[in-house]
Amino acid sequence: MSRDMHALWERFEVQAARTPLGLKLRPPASSSAIAEAEAEIGFKFPDDFRASMQVHDGQEPGDGEADALAWLPGHARLASLERIV
Repeated sequence: MSRDMHALWERFEVQAARTPLGLKLRPPASSSAIAEAEAEIGFKFPDDFRASMQVHDGQEPGDGEADALAWLPGHARLASLERIV
């Protein structure tokens, strides 16, 4: 996993922790789960996306922006590998 990607996520998590809502991030995706998703959709993810998924496999599903900090306000939560496939 990229140390740079992990450091970027850490910076974002520190900022998000200062808000009343959490990010509701999922645990990391394994390299094998990422490879299986790529095989299923027939597309190799970019390296930076793979590195990000190895830090967090998207956000937990929920009721929109009311129960978690929005990754990008007005947009859907970060999708998990399962949801992407």
